[in-house]
Amino acid sequence: MWIRSTRGHRTGGARTRISPPQGFSPTARKAGGRSKGGPPVAPSGGTLLNRRILHCAEWITAAPLRLRATVRSWQLWNRPRRVVVWVALVHVVATGFSSWSVMTAPFSPDDLLRATAVFAAAIVHMALTREPEERRRGAHRPGGEYVDQTSLWLFSSALVLPLPLSLALLVVVRTQRYLVARRPPHTYLFTSSAIALSVLCADLVATTTPLRAWLTLGAPLPHQPGEMAVALAAVTAALGGYFAAQALVIGIVRGLSTGDWSLRGLLGDRTTNTTILVILALAVGIAVLQSLSPPLALLLVPVAVRFARTEQRLQQAEADGAQLKADALHDPLTGLLNRRGFEPAAALALLDGERHDRPTATLFVDIDHFKRWNDILGHFGGDQVIKAVAGVLRQQTRHQDLVCRYGGEEMVVLLHGSGHAEAVDAAQRIRHAVQSLTTEVTLPAGGKPVRVGLDGVPCCTVSIGVAVTPDSREQFSDLAQRADEALFRAKNTGRNRVVVAEETPPSTPASLAEDRSSRPSLGRRRP
Repeated sequence: MWIRSTRGHRTGGARTRISPPQGFSPTARKAGGRSKGGPPVAPSGGTLLNRRILHCAEWITAAPLRLRATVRSWQLWNRPRRVVVWVALVHVVATGFSSWSVMTAPFSPDDLLRATAVFAAAIVHMALTREPEERRRGAHRPGGEYVDQTSLWLFSSALVLPLPLSLALLVVVRTQRYLVARRPPHTYLFTSSAIALSVLCADLVATTTPLRAWLTLGAPLPHQPGEMAVALAAVTAALGGYFAAQALVIGIVRGLSTGDWSLRGLLGDRTTNTTILVILALAVGIAVLQSLSPPLALLLVPVAVRFARTEQRLQQAEADGAQLKADALHDPLTGLLNRRGFEPAAALALLDGERHDRPTATLFVDIDHFKRWNDILGHFGGDQVIKAVAGVLRQQTRHQDLVCRYGGEEMVVLLHGSGHAEAVDAAQRIRHAVQSLTTEVTLPAGGKPVRVGLDGVPCCTVSIGVAVTPDSREQFSDLAQRADEALFRAKNTGRNRVVVAEETPPSTPASLAEDRSSRPSLGRRRP
């Protein structure tokens, strides 16, 4: 493609130089202004058009590279290879059967009329439930199974419409839901393929039995008991096929990822399955109504909208209740467990260790000279130091360990299945990590931020007391008391150190009472 420019153009096979017009200046042309010693010059319309064509050509040329970069950034490639293979297999099967059905399955004008009614009902339903759907997804607990209520229209269309029209509705519905859900593209594509397989299964049952002929009035409705039993069995089979195809496809991915091959892991929990069955039962009602007259499917739209809004309120109430419970058991500053949430969990952990004959260790961690931090950085800066130390405890412990803000600047870590060596090693890791902190802290009154350990600010250090359960049974209160006594000795012997408690509690009541009277109680701020 040859583009006209000031450098020349193609004429008769020879390259000819074209002289610029009088008063022309390249810089003036770019600016659309006046050339030196000449009249004002405006950009040529042809040149602007050519630039736009070039820009579009560059954008189209770079599109495959952008698409490739987007696909390579998907988190799917970080999953185990068996998961990637299963996802690819599901896409291939769903795409292959869907393409074959679109090319081979015919449909009539009556089918188009039914499809128009179902499409209109689905679009109205999605428009009226967009806000509740967004709130319901926002209240949905992470890791739980989410039920999309558009199966109302997808399952009913699979019962009464030819497969190409059902798949067209699937494309419309999933496109709208993608704009609402804002989930990663690879996750949404996989879920869409799973739903397509469900539609294929329901369509297979509807076409291989008299079910579709009955619902579309292509055959007389069943009147005899035997015919009614066949109709009930066909509806049950279609419903089961729609449910099982999607549940198994997603359940197998979950099993390949987590190793959980239990029935609940594959099919989901009872509450979720009950919700799915209610939605599919409503979809059967939609199919029956449209068999009388296609526009009657619109009558169930208000019921579906009410159901969606009620479900959203219930999920929001459950989420609020769960958040209230979490807030009651966690420290608002650090997000760690508070004593109310920690102590019952610690008691259960000790019982579990006793049952399996495994030791349990407790670390009492206290920030050294915390009053000095409040004096240097203010109370807001002191809170930031506490949050930084809490972050270190999260990083240096395992997911099965318990971490708690016990009170003030004192924190507690309970290590499952850890003896003396493992507990001391964990305590030393925590101590070194805290001493290496360079957390940026904002000074009071809008002062310039400073970094702990830099900018003339001393390093943050902690003292740690370690106690490990002995061979005999021990309550958490006794274990905590020994760890606290070890922490007190660490404070009195120079701070910034780890001290291990004695194997058994001190046996002299008088000495213990004297020792307790000379040190602060559990959970109170230390100097």
